This record gives sequence, C-alpha cells and structure tokens, in this order.
Amino acid sequence: MEQAIKNIFYPKSICVVGASTKEKSIGYELLKSIKLYGYKGKLFPVNPKADSVLGYKCYHSIGEIAEPIELAIVMVPKIFAEQTIDELLSKKVTSIILITAGFKEVGKEGEEIEKRILEKVKNGNARLVGPNCMGVISTFSDVSLNATFVAEKPEIGETGFCSQSGAIAAAVLNSLRETNIRFGHMISIGNKADISENDILKFWNEDERIKTITFY
Repeated sequence: MEQAIKNIFYPKSICVVGASTKEKSIGYELLKSIKLYGYKGKLFPVNPKADSVLGYKCYHSIGEIAEPIELAIVMVPKIFAEQTIDELLSKKVTSIILITAGFKEVGKEGEEIEKRILEKVKNGNARLVGPNCMGVISTFSDVSLNATFVAEKPEIGETGFCSQSGAIAAAVLNSLRETNIRFGHMISIGNKADISENDILKFWNEDERIKTITFY
C-alpha cells in the first residue's frame, strides 16, 4: 500500500493552504466541511493575512508549521500554485491535493504550469491529486474527513467512489441521503496530472476496508 496515497485517505495531519475567512469561498467552505464532519487529526490552516479561521489558529506561511504534515490541500490562486508546491516539498510533504483550477483544462499556458508542477512533484518524490479537483472524503470514524466544499455528512460505508469530474462527485454526494449507498472513501481526481484512477484502483484493492470499488 503506497504511503503517499494512504496519507490522502488516512491523514493524521492536514495543512490547508488557502484557508479563507470569506464565507462562501472555496477556502472557507472546505475548511468548514472539515470542521463540521469532525476530522480527528491535526489541522494547520494557512493564510498570510489571518490569525484564525473558523476557530482554528491560522499560520501565515507553510514554513511556520513546525509539526509534520501528512497531507496538504492547496486552494491558492493559480499564480501562487508553483510557489506553494515548492514550499510544501521543502517541508517534505509527499501527499498533495491541488484543488485550484485554471491549468490544462483552460489552455496552453495552464498546461505548461501544470507540467512544471508535476515535474516538481516527481522530483520531490511526492504524489499529487488534481489539479482542478473537488477533494477527498474518508468517512471511517478514526479519520472522519470531509475535505470537499460540499456541505454533506455522509454515513460510513465500505464503497470507494472515484470521479474525474468534481461536479459529478458533488451531485452523487448530494444524492446519497436519498439512497442506502454508503461510502468509505470518495475522491475527485480532476486533471489527473499525477494520480489517476489506476493508482486509486490499486490502493483500494489493497485496502481491506473498501469492499466495493466504483468509478466515474
């Protein structure tokens, strides 16, 4: 079982880069989802202009965080994405979810930035989900992580659901309360610059908690 992917679904500490005090922004709503779902690990929000967000102490930079970071979730504007990845890699972070959009899905310039980010990630022996993705959910009670900007509280189950599309993932998540389907893991992989459905399939096949694997 690959440790960098395990840290995506079972992180003991999360750095949220781009946490925001502005309600309705992605940086606010994702942090709010993490809080409301009752994440069990340590949380390090990063915002250079805020001292606290949603009751959490806020760090002004990634470098201020003294403790190990198992998973980084990045929501900064595209122009700051490369710098943020550099800072995370310098802290030896090996598991990164890049939610920020505006890369190869929008044209040549975005594609070039995405390629540079991927090269940095590979050189740093890290793994990347995204960019242009919705995040991850791990419902198991020892994790209790909803790191998406969809304000739902899914019940614990044994199904893994992987979606390329964040919109489809959100629609499925919003409809769960009307079904008897329960997810253990849910992930949106967006542009698949690094981690693809093949990596997720291999991980879930080795994870005894996941009994059913589904993909869109």
